[in-house]
Amino acid sequence: MLKKIYTWIIVLFVPLTIYKINIMTFTLADALLICVSPIYIINMLMVKRKININKKLFIISMLIVFHLVVLIPLSRTGFQSDTLLRTFRYISYLLFIAIFAREYFDFQLGLKLLKFISFFSSIFLIIQFLLLNYGNYYLSGFIPGLPLSTESMNEMGRQYALGFVKRPTSIFYEPAHFSSYVLLYFGITLFGDNKKEKVMLILIGLALILSGSSTGILIAIGLVLLWAGKLLRSLNNTKKVINFFIIILFFGLCFLIFTKTQIFNNFMDRTFQSKTATTGRFGNYVDVFRNIDLNLVEKVIGHGMVRYEEYIPSIPRVYYYFGITGLILFSFYSIQYVYIKKGYKRIALVLLLVSMLGTEIAFGSFMVMYLSFIIEIRKTDLRTESDLSISSYKH
Repeated sequence: MLKKIYTWIIVLFVPLTIYKINIMTFTLADALLICVSPIYIINMLMVKRKININKKLFIISMLIVFHLVVLIPLSRTGFQSDTLLRTFRYISYLLFIAIFAREYFDFQLGLKLLKFISFFSSIFLIIQFLLLNYGNYYLSGFIPGLPLSTESMNEMGRQYALGFVKRPTSIFYEPAHFSSYVLLYFGITLFGDNKKEKVMLILIGLALILSGSSTGILIAIGLVLLWAGKLLRSLNNTKKVINFFIIILFFGLCFLIFTKTQIFNNFMDRTFQSKTATTGRFGNYVDVFRNIDLNLVEKVIGHGMVRYEEYIPSIPRVYYYFGITGLILFSFYSIQYVYIKKGYKRIALVLLLVSMLGTEIAFGSFMVMYLSFIIEIRKTDLRTESDLSISSYKH
């Protein structure tokens, strides 16, 4: 039962951060984490067995605490309460995974739940898109009666209702959050050794396109191209090669038709022409890395997890928060983990790292879900993680 509850919390964690509990800035997801953590700690202490903690993730959490302690007397502007709360919230996310994931996260159940929520949210987004664009009606994906965690969400809902915005968000805060969520299942299923769920993959792909999330669409295209290349290398007879090229021709024609639609024009504008979209994702790289106002301390060890007024993706955010030292350590661990991990774990990790180039995914609730799939290990299997692959599991 504890494993089921933990797994449900992990998979629902992202959408639950949308709602607040009216205590400071705590979300419904935070409240669940705080409530269940003591129960799992007691259970782990009562059960006489070796506790399987992810040591590297635990050490990273402690390093962030040490980093905060070092920065407090060195900060030029001082630390605000929201900075401390943001830092400790992030540390609690990492510790929640480091301490409990390997004991209580059920991969098979987690994948089933991820599939269901990806399916439901994709269907909901498609319905939202149709109603928004052809019925001028906004179908809210938020649970009625629950307070939203930020006022911007309420304002977004009003803009939708008045017809000012035409981008569906499904049950998430924004299209980018929807795409980051469903891409995890999309990638694991696409590269898994089990029989492909073609209808599910097509449905998610369609929803990604309709969401208008440039990062999500580009990552999905990259995944499909990598899968096609992998498949082409495995073809061993003429019939399979012919069938493969027929499929490629079909999708090529579909893409050609897609380029004639307004959805494609909006995607191109947001991705390559709109200053807001482009600057928000990539222009601020320059602003952060070439900031001449930074002193030596800030360049070496960063500012801590302070509020940054402009939107910056995860990679420059690592530098801004933790300096060149943090960026080097992050790069070292990332390369090491990509080399070590195999199967679905490598897929999840690569998705996370690529998403970090254009989103804030590394510093929020998404880390709870992604890291659970990345570091999960079966207690009945004592092989090294590099021996595990998705082929060991059944959907």
